[in-house]
Amino acid sequence: MKLKKYVIPALFSALFISCANERGITGGPKDITPPKLVRT
Repeated sequence: MKLKKYVIPALFSALFISCANERGITGGPKDITPPKLVRT
């Protein structure tokens, strides 16, 4: 019974860690036109 107490959380942790996508943020294309005020 104690084994399940540690194995199940360890499996879920390993699953979520392995699904992480580690890469830098690209930021997208450079903004050329400024934002426009639509309403206030």
